[in-house]
Amino acid sequence: MEYTQNKRGDLILSQGTFVYIQDGASGQVAVAVGPYKESIGEIDKIVVYDEQSRKFIPAADFSDSIQVSRSADEGQYIVLINPSDPKDGEPRFPNRGKNSTTVTLKTGSKVNIPGPANFPLWPGQIGNVLDGHNLKYNEYLIVRVYNEEEAKKNLGNAIVKTTEIDNNKQTAKKSLIAEEDLITGKLLVIKGTDVSFYIPPTGIEVVSYNGSYVRKAVTLERLEYCILLDQNGDKRYLKGTAVVFPKPTEEFLEQDGKKKFKALELNDNMGIYLKVIADYEEDGRKYVTGEELFITGKEQKIYFPREEHAIIKYADSVMHYAVAITGGEARYVLNKVTGEIKMVKGPKMFNPDPRKEVIVKRVLDEKSVKLWFPNSVDALQYNRTLESEMTQNDLFSEFGGRSNAYVTDRGFSKANKIYASSMNMADEINRKNTFTKPRTLTMDNKYEGAVTINVWPGYAIQIVKKSGEREVVIGPKMRLLEFDETLEVLELSTGKPKTDHDLFKTVYLQTENNIVSDIIQAETKDLVDVSIRLSYRVNFTGDNKKWFNVSNYVKLLTQHLRSVVRNRVKKINIEEFNNDAADILRDTILGIADDGKARNGKTFTENGMHVYDIEVLGINIGDTEISYYLKDFQKNIVKQNMELNILKKNRDITTEKEKISREILEETYKTEVVHQEINAKKIAESNKIDLMSVEAKKAKQKIDDDIELDSINSKKQRQVIIDDINKMILEIDKLQDEHNINVIKEKSEIRSAEYEKQMASIQPKLIEAMITLGGVRTTEILAKNIKEQGGDWTDIFRKGGIEGLLESVKGTSLYDNLMSTMNKMKPENSEE
Repeated sequence: MEYTQNKRGDLILSQGTFVYIQDGASGQVAVAVGPYKESIGEIDKIVVYDEQSRKFIPAADFSDSIQVSRSADEGQYIVLINPSDPKDGEPRFPNRGKNSTTVTLKTGSKVNIPGPANFPLWPGQIGNVLDGHNLKYNEYLIVRVYNEEEAKKNLGNAIVKTTEIDNNKQTAKKSLIAEEDLITGKLLVIKGTDVSFYIPPTGIEVVSYNGSYVRKAVTLERLEYCILLDQNGDKRYLKGTAVVFPKPTEEFLEQDGKKKFKALELNDNMGIYLKVIADYEEDGRKYVTGEELFITGKEQKIYFPREEHAIIKYADSVMHYAVAITGGEARYVLNKVTGEIKMVKGPKMFNPDPRKEVIVKRVLDEKSVKLWFPNSVDALQYNRTLESEMTQNDLFSEFGGRSNAYVTDRGFSKANKIYASSMNMADEINRKNTFTKPRTLTMDNKYEGAVTINVWPGYAIQIVKKSGEREVVIGPKMRLLEFDETLEVLELSTGKPKTDHDLFKTVYLQTENNIVSDIIQAETKDLVDVSIRLSYRVNFTGDNKKWFNVSNYVKLLTQHLRSVVRNRVKKINIEEFNNDAADILRDTILGIADDGKARNGKTFTENGMHVYDIEVLGINIGDTEISYYLKDFQKNIVKQNMELNILKKNRDITTEKEKISREILEETYKTEVVHQEINAKKIAESNKIDLMSVEAKKAKQKIDDDIELDSINSKKQRQVIIDDINKMILEIDKLQDEHNINVIKEKSEIRSAEYEKQMASIQPKLIEAMITLGGVRTTEILAKNIKEQGGDWTDIFRKGGIEGLLESVKGTSLYDNLMSTMNKMKPENSEE
């Protein structure tokens, strides 16, 4: 700023103002206090005092040089820098209405003058008007002792309004700040819990903070805490409920503008990992520096950080969460101390102790994945991803090397960001780890846990430990593999015939209903080459520890049975082998069946393999000409056999026809004999009746003659005789009627017997005949009639003979057909 020479003229000051005038001859600066009027000489200057440079600078204009007297109301105070040190009779402040020369100042000193006060400043003085400090319950001041002698002298002059009524105010002022604390440069705290209003005495000043003198304390609620950092590096952790006032050398640690934080809430499935950084004792236990702690909700539901603890973080994660291990699953857990990897099986919630445990994933080589999980693209892709992550991330510095163990996320979740925000002000130790996965309720643990092998029904696997121990697992069964366990690999011959050129590798042994196909090249006794296609049905039996003793059981099976079959075929000619190949091969391989019992089969003692059946899929003769002759010969044999079978069939039919004819004749003869017997009996009975009639007539005639000759006189006696004769005649007629009835009954029984024989032969096809003759309607009527008569054919004939049959088919077209047939069958001499 440029200053120009003051203009000459009159200087007029109003009341309450003052101005500095520098004598141009001596350089002496005087102060003129209004109300006042003065003419400014040509060499005099109007100046102002620059507080920053502590120099008098010429004013650009009268209006710029006029200052207002320092004025403090009640509740305010003036901090006066460079106070006057008046000699005897000298005023303390410039007199009003006068132009006063300067007095001796205590340069570098300052005093606190409480209001009400109003005064101008001597040249070189600085006066700052400050408001008295009103404090709420949660507010405080930081004061500094800048002159301990003046502070001790003026301690009682401090203006203090305490929160509690104390009749002895002086005592209250002194008890607020102890005299022994009045050391130059020392910082002290004036708490709002003790003082509601404060004006410091001379020797003590209030330290400002971010443009304000009053500072806010931290009010802690339940489950809240704050951290205070001292200038010497010590930390204090204070928890609510409380109003926290820092020490003068302390300050609140802030995170994102926050000075207070939430305590950590723990449950049984959550924990935090800590290191002891200072010795302390709690609940009778001593904790030593360097000791590591893992605190879960089982030991402590609410955790407040403390100055003796440092939080150990993994990738900014504070909270350790338990991992859900469902039933039938497991996790691999590495012991960081011993290096042992164990398997923890579900169902359970598992929270590894980070001091010595860490969950790892097992990375399989691509070859093992293809063998253990055949045709599983997902398993192969997941394992490749896992291997890639293991390669890209240096996760093993903590464990000192690499292996096929991949460190997982340790059970951290996205919620750790919240806890990390709460714990960032706490001491911490960071360690490397993978990314933090977001917390989720998805329970897809297909590839997260231990390697799980699902052994299907009819299969088996052999598990091999690095120690050499072996275990055979037979399906159906789920098996979790320990970290050091692998599966025995079988290498099987393939192709037809089986060879070792392209081995099929698998870890699954089919123990039941296994089928092995092969082609055997052999030579017969008459030097004819044959190719035999076989299919062996195989089970594995006995001690299962032997099942995996032979890694290529297909080769063992096929090579041995090839030798056996070739040896047997070499001993027979081609015709015999061609005619009975299946039985020959079964007898050779499976053994001969005794008395209808099952064949014993072929058992291999090396690995418990048992061939219980074979299938001959085809026989191919190497010499085409011999094959043609055998086929032609076979055709002729078949043709002759067919002709012979036709002749035998014709013979059997003729024999059966003649047998039936004989049976018909025999039955006809029996019927004729019965007819003759009945006719003879009838004739005898008729002759007997005729004889009795003749004799009766003779007797009557004789009686008539006797009556006439003897001239019987008595009419009554004659009548009695006549009645006796008539009675005899009636008896004769009765006998004649009974005879006729018996004859009719016998004839009916004979006809019924004949019809029963005929119906017995047609009964199995009666329904079919009725359907053919009368359709379904006829069958329904017949069934209804039979049911009404008893429901059985034999009952119908016993009850009514042919009449019962006719009654059963009445109302159908079959009735007319049967009546026509019966009329044709009726004997010519039959009366009915």
